[in-house]
Amino acid sequence: MHTHQELKDVPALPTAFEAAAAAAADRTALEDGTSSLTYRELNASANRLARRLRQEGVGAGS
Repeated sequence: MHTHQELKDVPALPTAFEAAAAAAADRTALEDGTSSLTYRELNASANRLARRLRQEGVGAGS
């Protein structure tokens, strides 16, 4: 188990994903056999969803 101090320096998931998406923007992130998304497209879609959820009042702990 990690202490709070140890986890303090671990980036939050959204921050870590943004960095990974930027580093591999044009690589395939997801594919389902008929379509695929690059990390750039997946990140843009996730950001749109996050904005929409915030507009609807969804926040941390909701």
